[in-house]
This record gives sequence, structure tokens and C-alpha cells, in this order.
Amino acid sequence: MGSALYGPVLGVFLIAILWRRRTVLSSNIGFLAGVALNLYFWQFQPGLFWMWWNLIGLLVTLSVAILLSLASGKMPLAGGPADWSRERVSPRHVFLATTGLTLFVCLIFLVSLSIERF
Repeated sequence: MGSALYGPVLGVFLIAILWRRRTVLSSNIGFLAGVALNLYFWQFQPGLFWMWWNLIGLLVTLSVAILLSLASGKMPLAGGPADWSRERVSPRHVFLATTGLTLFVCLIFLVSLSIERF
């Protein structure tokens, strides 16, 4: 049961520490999406090794939270003169990295399914 929560919790922690444009709502929805997918794996995909739930939950949480926070267009929660000197990461780069990680997880999932059938 812990593996259903560990990845999404790590995702929310990383969003809070590293992503300046985060919103509370996007972080919560990302967390719920990661947990919901892991619970789906638990109930309906018993062949998927439970250690993968951590990585998949992390990536889903990060993807959903980042995309929702970018779509919201709100100002970042963190701010102030100390934060202004840091370079900003382009939303395009974040989108490409998130898409790449999501495709990687999907590839691992498909490979796992194909190995299981043999």
C-alpha cells in the first residue's frame, strides 16, 4: 500500500521545492492523479510489479501538476528578491522533459506487459 503513495508524495515534495510556478490546486490534483493511477494498478493490473508504482506515481504527479500550473497562468507562490536572480526554466523545456519522462514510463509499462506474456 505504501508504494501507491510514495511516488506521488515525492512528486508533491519535488514540485514544492523545485517548481516556482506551482499552485496548491495543481499540486493536489497531481497527487490525486498519481494515487488514483497507482490504485488502479493495484486493483486491475496485478501483473505489474509494485516497485514500478513509485516511479509511475511520481511521473504522473509531476506531469499533471506542472501542466496544470502552466495552464493556470497564475503567478508563482514563491517570490521575493532572492528568487528573482534565479534563471527561469522555459515552459517548453519543462513540457518536453515531462513528455519524455511520461513516454519513457509508458515504454517501460509496455515492455513489462510484453515480457509478462511470454
